[in-house]
Amino acid sequence: MKDKNKIIKINLSILIAFIFLFAVPSSTFAYQEVQYIDAIVLLEPGIDLEIPGVEYKYRWDAINGFAGRMSYTTYNRLEQSRFVKSIEIDSKSIALAEDILDWGVDDIDAERIWGGEEDALDIGSGNTAGEGINVMIADSGIDYNHVDLNDNYVWGYDWYDQDNDPMDEYGHGTFVAGIIAAEDNELGVIGVAPKASLYAARVSAGGTETGVLSALLDAIYWATFPNERTVGQGEPRMDVISMSIALNDYSSALETMCQLAYNNGIVLIAAVGNKHPSQFKEIGYPAKYSSVIAVGAIDSNHIYQTFSRYGPELDFVAPGVNIYSTKPNDAYGYDTGTSFATPLVSGLAVMILSEDPSLSPADVKNIIQSNAISLGSPVPNQYYGYGLVNTFTAFDDILDIVDNTDPIVDITSPSPGLVHDTIIIRASATDNRIVTKVQSKIEPGGVWTDDTAEPYEWTLDTTQYANGVELTITVKAWDAQNNYDIDQITVTVLNGGGGGGCPILSVYDGAEYIEEGLLDIHNPDGIDVVTIHTLVTTPEAVNHRYLLRLTEYYTTISHIDKVQLYGLLPDGTLVPLHLISAFHSTLGQVRWTLWFNDDNRVKVLGADHNEGNSEFIDLEFVSSADLNFIELIFIIEGHNRLIK
Repeated sequence: MKDKNKIIKINLSILIAFIFLFAVPSSTFAYQEVQYIDAIVLLEPGIDLEIPGVEYKYRWDAINGFAGRMSYTTYNRLEQSRFVKSIEIDSKSIALAEDILDWGVDDIDAERIWGGEEDALDIGSGNTAGEGINVMIADSGIDYNHVDLNDNYVWGYDWYDQDNDPMDEYGHGTFVAGIIAAEDNELGVIGVAPKASLYAARVSAGGTETGVLSALLDAIYWATFPNERTVGQGEPRMDVISMSIALNDYSSALETMCQLAYNNGIVLIAAVGNKHPSQFKEIGYPAKYSSVIAVGAIDSNHIYQTFSRYGPELDFVAPGVNIYSTKPNDAYGYDTGTSFATPLVSGLAVMILSEDPSLSPADVKNIIQSNAISLGSPVPNQYYGYGLVNTFTAFDDILDIVDNTDPIVDITSPSPGLVHDTIIIRASATDNRIVTKVQSKIEPGGVWTDDTAEPYEWTLDTTQYANGVELTITVKAWDAQNNYDIDQITVTVLNGGGGGGCPILSVYDGAEYIEEGLLDIHNPDGIDVVTIHTLVTTPEAVNHRYLLRLTEYYTTISHIDKVQLYGLLPDGTLVPLHLISAFHSTLGQVRWTLWFNDDNRVKVLGADHNEGNSEFIDLEFVSSADLNFIELIFIIEGHNRLIK
């Protein structure tokens, strides 16, 4: 009985301890964005308790364990508790708990360095991930207890209130910290440099409070000479200072302090600042100083954002729209602004120094600059600076990697042949490392037009060209080492007002007729032309029957002698399909005329020659058996003259 009573007392004290550990003041609930995880927990022998906030799924009394859903905060605290024998993520919920790769981190290709491949979610063995580099975040502080930041957090100070607690009550600094160095822990999100050492300098409570300048000055001074202060003695000098801060007024003291840090080997990076159309638009301070790298914001299409300040001092741009990162109280969320483009560049600087700590601030900037993806013209320019930063190409420079492999580019649309009205030119491009841009040019008379993000597309208005004109469409893909590849096609313009034209083929897919495009049988001398077309749309086969339609282009008149449809079998055999009906919208059944190649032709009028209605022929083909065709090939013979 004595031992049993002792166990009961211990369990009661443990229960009280857990209630205290997991209790959260009710006033904070409204501010939390809680994310959950499924976990499996084994408690130490003799521990019997109910954990607040856990949604129990299974209980296993014999092994003193359970499975349940809990918040990331609860998971993290249980992981550190001496009462817990083991805790692990439920294997069925790994997808819910693994790190999220934010599109901004992905866009600058950071994961290709620390993860070793595109879209990696974990640090690869031996890969550079920011280790050994100290980055100070001068902001509203950091939630240093956050489950995705606590292992990387080292030290901090509140210069704003002049105390030893830089806890972030506003959220801005915590968001910045996550972009730079959110951990690889299968929770939440992962940063640009997920093994960097984080230092918090709380220089503002958030917003535009007075006193932020003096706090920022002393924080930069401490970062440069940490042992000259009573606080933070013994901490190392900082390698990078990230400042998502923009002051409107010039400060001689701030410029002097930034230059001092720069001269002592610290890389300084700052946001150019946000603006509204009627507000201050010039780049803010300290970004405007020559000792500081100035960062603006772009969206996922690599387009300058109007909220981003601009000017000749702008150095680089990075993603700054709908960025996903850490928020206080183990939460996560999205935010937009130059404040969140800046830490992407800060994280890149950390990665570069982690690979080669001997580099000076000028070296780091030169590496980023020489490997940025150019946006806009000239380079640099006031909206994009030297362009979009890229971690992968920067590491090529550091590691002196020589890449002689050309990218591969293909024009996927349009196909060679006739074009009309407005078309979209589309291209695909791949490279063994990275495609930096794809260009297109229309000749005669065209100039190169750049596209730096997938999908690679350009609009061509063919109505600006005379009918019958041949256009050469050229696309060229480039990589970071200036290797390139070219693809080229020729098309012929066919629009109204006297241009050449041909019948339009459509295919019935079971619900509607899908237009395949113009079939080129144009010949001004009235000589028959044979055109072969492989169907893009798969027609719906009903009782082995296939429905197609020929509709005359609105400006022209076609004279069709014969039509055929063949099915291609997997072994390469071509099987002819039988034409069982050819119904002309005006003339009625014309099957026999189109069946034979006998110079008896069916005339089909365009709308301009038929009171506004283009004539068409509905074709019906049938196969003799249920055959597995891998392609269907349509052949038309006839001619079409220019009609003015």
